[in-house]
Amino acid sequence: MSQTINSRCNSAFSEWLKLPMWISFGSSLILLFVLAGISCTAQAQSTGSSISAYADAIKQSTISERITAMDRFVAMAGSSKLKTDALEFLVWDHLRLGHQSQSAQRAKELLAISPGNSIAVAVLNQDMSSASRDKGVTANRLAQLNSAMSSLDQLGKPEGMLDRNFQVLKQQVAIMLNGAVGLSYLAIEDYPQARMALEQAVASDPNNAQWVYGMGLALLNGKNRDQYRGYWFLARAANLTAGTPQGQEINNYAWRAYVKDGGKAEGWQRYQASAAALDAPPNPDTGKPSANAVAASTSPTSRSTGNAPAVAAHSPSPAKRTETTEASNRGKSSGKKKAPFGFEDTLHEPPSRETAAAPNAPANRPKVIAAPSEAVSLGILIETSLLTSQNRQAIIATLRDIVRNLRVNDEACILVFSDQLDFEQDLTADDTLLEEALGQIRPKQGKALISGIAFAAGHLKRIGKNGNRVLLVISDGRSGQTTSDTLTFRSQVSGVRIDCIGLKADGASERALLEQVAAYSGGKASFASDSGEFRTAALQMTKTMGIAVP
Repeated sequence: MSQTINSRCNSAFSEWLKLPMWISFGSSLILLFVLAGISCTAQAQSTGSSISAYADAIKQSTISERITAMDRFVAMAGSSKLKTDALEFLVWDHLRLGHQSQSAQRAKELLAISPGNSIAVAVLNQDMSSASRDKGVTANRLAQLNSAMSSLDQLGKPEGMLDRNFQVLKQQVAIMLNGAVGLSYLAIEDYPQARMALEQAVASDPNNAQWVYGMGLALLNGKNRDQYRGYWFLARAANLTAGTPQGQEINNYAWRAYVKDGGKAEGWQRYQASAAALDAPPNPDTGKPSANAVAASTSPTSRSTGNAPAVAAHSPSPAKRTETTEASNRGKSSGKKKAPFGFEDTLHEPPSRETAAAPNAPANRPKVIAAPSEAVSLGILIETSLLTSQNRQAIIATLRDIVRNLRVNDEACILVFSDQLDFEQDLTADDTLLEEALGQIRPKQGKALISGIAFAAGHLKRIGKNGNRVLLVISDGRSGQTTSDTLTFRSQVSGVRIDCIGLKADGASERALLEQVAAYSGGKASFASDSGEFRTAALQMTKTMGIAVP
C-alpha cells in the first residue's frame, strides 16, 4: 500500500515538471515541490506504520492482547479501509470476553463508518430492556434488523480472521439478530412472530435469560397459548437469574401467573426442578423430564399481583391478560377432565423425579455420556498459575500429545484462566494451531475458576459442532469466587460433560469443589500431586472420549 502512495506522489511530481514556464516561479516553486514530496513520504510512512500495527494485532495469541493491539491500530488508522475490519474484530472480541459496554461502544463506531453493518446492528440491539412499544419505532427497528439479517451472507471476512472463526462469528450474529427480532415483536404484542424468532434464538443459546423469559411470555399470551411450555420457560428464566433482584422479580411474577391459571405449589416446584436440569422442555406429550433433575427451590412467599418484570421490555397488558384468563376459565367448564394441578388434560405438568425415573434407577442419575466412538468437541481449560518452572514442560507435553491424536471429526479449543479468562485458540481440528497455542501459555496469578468454567461450557454449547461436548478442567480447586452450588451455575454448565483434574488440590474443600462441578454433568474428578500423575489422569480421561494416546 505504501508503494502505491509513493507511486502516486512521484506521478504528481512529474506532471508538475511538464507544466510550461515552471522555472519562472523560481525558488517558491522549488519549495512547493520539496514540501509536496515531504507530505507524500510522510503519508506513505504513516500508512505503512498503521498496516504494521494491524498485522501485529492479528498475530496476538490471546484475545485480550489482540484487543490492546487493535486499539493501537484504530487510534492511527484514519480513513484506512482496514479500520472497518479492526472494529469488527474489537466488537467481536469484547463480546466474547463479556465486555458488553466496550463492545457496544465499538459497535457504534463501526456503524458510523459502515452503515447497516450486521455485526454492529446485532450488538446494539441486545439490551431490549428499554425497547419502545411504539409500533412506528419498532417497525423501523425491525426493518434494520431484517436488513442486517439479509445482508449477513454478504458480510466480508475481516482481514486476518481464520475462516473457522468467521463462520462462528456469523452464526452468533444470526442468533443475536433472531433474539432481537423476537423481542421486538414481543414489545408490540405480535406473539406469533415473537415465538418463531425466539424459538430459533433460544434453541441456539438456551442460557440467554432475556430470550428465555421473552419466549415464556410469548407462549403465555395471545392466541393458541401454550401454558405448559410457557411456564417451563418462565421457570428457566428464574433459574438463570437466581440470586439477583431481577431473578426474584421474574420468579414472583411467574408464580403469581401460574397460580392465577390454577397451578399449585408442588407443580411449580417441579417446573423449577425440570427447568434447572434441562436444556429444553420435557416432551409435552410424554411429560418425561431428565432423570437428573435437581432439587427444586421453594416457591416464592409473595403472592401479590403485578405485571411481568421488564427483562424483555414487555409485560402483558391487563386487557390481554384478562382475555386469556377468561378463555382458560371458559375451557375449564367445558366438561373436560382436569389434571390434578388444575389444568385441562391438554396440558401437562412435569412429573416428579420419582415417577420419571426408571424402576430401581437412582433419582439423581447423571445424563448418559456419549459413546467413545462419537466425535467430540473438547475444551481444555487450564489454570495458568499451575504452570510453574518445575512442571510446565511435562504438563504442556501431555496436552500436546492429546491434541495430536484428535480423530477426524474431533475439534478442540484451548482456554486459560487467571484472574480473567482468555482464549489461546478457539475450536479447531488443526492440531498445529492447538500445539502452538499450548506453547504460548505463560503462568499468571488468579483464581477465576467458577466463572471460567461457566463461560467455557457456554462457549462449547454455542459453537461446538459435535453433540458430544466435554470440558477438561485443570485446576488446584482454589476458586476465590462464590460457590458453584447455585441453580444459575448448574444451568450454565448443563449440556456439557465436565471432567476435572485437581493438580496439587491438597485441601478437602478444594477437592470437594472439583468433585461437585464434575458431578453436575456425569463427569469425573481425578487428582494428581505431580506431572507424572497428571499425565496418567489426563490420558485416562481422554481415552474415555475415544482419544487414545499411544
